[in-house]
Amino acid sequence: MRIAGFAASLRAASYVHRLLVAAGHELPAGTRFEVWQGLDRVPPRTRRPSPVPPALDGLVGTLAQADGLILTTPGHSLLPRQLGDALDWMADVPGGGMLRGLPVALVSAGASTIESMWAQVGLHPVLSQVGAVVRGVELTIAPGSPQFDAAGRLLAGETRDRLRAVICALWTGPASSGRLHLGAQRQPGGDVDPQGVQETGGPHEKNHEQADHALGGFAFGQAHFR
Repeated sequence: MRIAGFAASLRAASYVHRLLVAAGHELPAGTRFEVWQGLDRVPPRTRRPSPVPPALDGLVGTLAQADGLILTTPGHSLLPRQLGDALDWMADVPGGGMLRGLPVALVSAGASTIESMWAQVGLHPVLSQVGAVVRGVELTIAPGSPQFDAAGRLLAGETRDRLRAVICALWTGPASSGRLHLGAQRQPGGDVDPQGVQETGGPHEKNHEQADHALGGFAFGQAHFR
């Protein structure tokens, strides 16, 4: 089984990237976890229709092989413009879009529950509108205190349990899309197979009025998702 992942942050050392690593540790043993790291190279989308730019070839290839996606995000006020553009490009890939029918674990984290909640409020309808099957969880990451152990796992037991639950829901919940069929159950204390972790970075026109309505004017950086 293959799970794709990317973090909605332009800083490689951000807690959102570290949260993605922690999420990978909660996958079933033997899962191939492929992380895309090209968000900082996503160009703005200024016209439609237009071909997917080369900077997104890695993401297209990763999602084409994926059985599910883990997307980690910061609080709503910190979402980069490139995230909205990446989702927009993926929704318009010829053949139905890369997100249609794809189960997505949307993991938002901020210094307060309200920050994390608003990221969910903004992103959940956008992902659903383009056909993703979304399950989300809001986590509180207290600034200035240790959050991860040496291996990259979350230290707080309750936070780790909530993260594990939303990831496990990808394969234990109803497979309504038919795209994700993960039969394996997570083994207690199981880790992601180090040989199965890869990094890539850098391959229809939707009703964008409906997507705008679902978004409710939610902004990414200085640009609105369209």
